[in-house]
Amino acid sequence: MSSNLVEADNASSTADFIHKMRLTLREAKESRQALTKLRLSKLDGHDRVEGLEKEADELAAIFATIVLKVSNRQRGDS
Repeated sequence: MSSNLVEADNASSTADFIHKMRLTLREAKESRQALTKLRLSKLDGHDRVEGLEKEADELAAIFATIVLKVSNRQRGDS
């Protein structure tokens, strides 16, 4: 996820930035899903995953907002 954030920061265009942020959003959602599976598996340490799930949700919400706002701005929407 962090690699795509660095790539987005160095994007060559707005469209490239949006593309890389969408990849970052997808990875945040995938991380959330993996963390949920870990928690539900009840393996040793599964009880420590819940806070990370919440953080993954929060990051996904931030990335989704960025993608929407930049996409709207690119289209000329308010």
